[in-house]
Amino acid sequence: MELFLANDATLKAEILWTIKTVMAYYSSNSCDDKNYLFVRMFSGSQQYTRGKTKCGYLVKFGLAPYFHHKVVSAVSKPGCLYTTSFDESFNKAIREEQMDLILRFWDTDENCVVSHYFKSVFLRHTRSLDLVKSFLKGLASLDQANMVQVSSLINWKFYEDLVEQKFRRHTYFLNMGSCSLHVIYSVFKRGARITGWNIDGF
Repeated sequence: MELFLANDATLKAEILWTIKTVMAYYSSNSCDDKNYLFVRMFSGSQQYTRGKTKCGYLVKFGLAPYFHHKVVSAVSKPGCLYTTSFDESFNKAIREEQMDLILRFWDTDENCVVSHYFKSVFLRHTRSLDLVKSFLKGLASLDQANMVQVSSLINWKFYEDLVEQKFRRHTYFLNMGSCSLHVIYSVFKRGARITGWNIDGF
């Protein structure tokens, strides 16, 4: 049985290299054949076996649930208020709209404000009420009464529908206005077009 079980040192090495792969944006294919290299580089690494498939499993079923649980635990502490932002994009792999949810809150362990990716929700429809439904579904594991703001807003119909849902639950939002980056981008884009320099083509 011991032949099929990795020791703690080997497992730690595999986890660390998987984290490095994710943080450095390496492709999963870059993990293939690394065991031959590491056996020659480091003593005691004969049990190290890791290819693109194992890397994917470690990320999806090992690291992702672990870090997600840490974020949920931090946000779920008594008195923890958080803000949420989201970004929509088209996922070409599954050909559906994707909503990425980001949380920002005061982490009592780190003693500072932190931002964390929380979850992705896939959308079949992108009407305002559909967005609100998917948004709240994505945050279902959190106490939504502690959500005090949705930042980086550009869809005001979404905000109005969301506020209506929140008011029904007797909670309130801080409204800090729309996303300033989008305003600045639109101003810059218009100015660039007026100059006729064609710099927005790059």
